[in-house]
Amino acid sequence: MIFILPTLAVAFAAFCVWLTVRIINRKERWAKWTMAGLIVTFFVIYPLSYPWAQAAFIDAGMKAATRGEQLPQWIVEGGTKFYTPLGWAISIMPDFVLEPFRSYNEWSLKMSGVDFEHIVQ
Repeated sequence: MIFILPTLAVAFAAFCVWLTVRIINRKERWAKWTMAGLIVTFFVIYPLSYPWAQAAFIDAGMKAATRGEQLPQWIVEGGTKFYTPLGWAISIMPDFVLEPFRSYNEWSLKMSGVDFEHIVQ
C-alpha cells in the first residue's frame, strides 16, 4: 500500500502533462473536455466527498472499537494525507464561502446515519 498511492500520483501527473501537451499542440476538442472534467472533479467532487468519507471513517472506527480493535494505521494516515489540501483551502477561505460547505457538511453527516451526538458527548 505504501507504493500504490505515490505510483498513482505520478501516473496522474504524467497523464495531466500528456493531456496538456495534446491541448496546446494539437488543439483537440476531446482533450479540452477531458481537462474540464478533471477540473470539475477536483474543485467540486473532491470537497463534496469529505463529509461522506468522514462519516465512513468514524463508522469504521466505532465498529472496530466495539470489537476491541483499532483501524489500521495506513487507513488513518491515508485519509489524513488525502484531505490535507482541503483542510488548507478551508483554513484560508472567507466565511461567506464556507457557509454553504458547512451546511452541506451538517446535512451529509445527518444523512450518513452515524450517531455523532454519541461521539461528541
